[in-house]
Amino acid sequence: MKFTKSLGKREFWADALKALAILLVVILHSSAKAIYAFESISQLAWNFANLLNSISRISVPLFIMISGAFVLNKKEDINQFIKKRFPRILLPWFFWGTIQLLYNYGFSIIKIIAVNFYLKIYSTYFGGFWFMPIILGLYLITPIIKEYVQKTKTKDYLYFFSIWFIFASLIPTLNKLFGVNIAYNLPPFIQYLGYYIAGYYITHKIKIKKEILNQTKFLFIISIFVIALGTAALSKLDGQFNETMYDYLNIPVLVSSIAGFISIKSLLENMKLKLSKDFRYKVSKISNASFGIFLSHALILDILTKGKLGFTIHGTIISPLIAVPLTILMVFSISAVIILLLSKYMKRLVT
Repeated sequence: MKFTKSLGKREFWADALKALAILLVVILHSSAKAIYAFESISQLAWNFANLLNSISRISVPLFIMISGAFVLNKKEDINQFIKKRFPRILLPWFFWGTIQLLYNYGFSIIKIIAVNFYLKIYSTYFGGFWFMPIILGLYLITPIIKEYVQKTKTKDYLYFFSIWFIFASLIPTLNKLFGVNIAYNLPPFIQYLGYYIAGYYITHKIKIKKEILNQTKFLFIISIFVIALGTAALSKLDGQFNETMYDYLNIPVLVSSIAGFISIKSLLENMKLKLSKDFRYKVSKISNASFGIFLSHALILDILTKGKLGFTIHGTIISPLIAVPLTILMVFSISAVIILLLSKYMKRLVT
């Protein structure tokens, strides 16, 4: 089938990066069951799942950096911004949160409201969708910081990134790895603010020279192996899976995320003219569906894991070397098809 619709002024690198990011999210969650089976599967199988998970740690930061690259660059007043942006995140969040809530309690309203109603609401809409309050927080402060971000100088960016790195990444990393006891609490959206602004800064404020780009690619690859090897070492030391190195704000994950954004963005920009319009359109469809896939894939994974469709698929049902890729394929394919079909009739609700 040929896709002939116009791509308009879409940025291929952003579409492809969003499509990649949502695939990585699915990989991350589909490999989780094998990761937690540290003591009960072969070392080879666990290392395979660990490497997949380590690579996939850039997924959420990628989404946030892509959002920052475009949302912080918009020329909109507060009223336009709120009217345009907030329904795009609140409606799908409410829709899929409600579906998840009903699923969790056997589609029984009585079970939902009988005991601990507010706790059930909170754990579903906020616990299960922890990413959404972060995006909401970033969107809430966007009209306040946007003009400053657009007009500020390089030295001010470097000052901000230094402060963010110290308080959102360096100190928490030292606390977790070495027991340094420096206690403070940053709101989650403030913790991720550096990624948001970094997306804008990298996209609109700097041109990266070829030699720097090569070093960035090297950093990207090395940081992934640091995450994987660090996780393996800490897990072996504890005798069970240790997820310290997987934190999205841990130093190696931060480095891999920013270096990955720069490296993959550059690669995709160079690939654009070599790819057919048909292929780029297909990528744009996955990109458009990425938010809906993000919100729905955990439900699909749970249905497959628990055998609700009459068959069971998860990362350890057979050797993870086979089961994890199969689970990734099934979860991604089913989620994408559902979102693409539903978006024809209720796009504003599902994605």
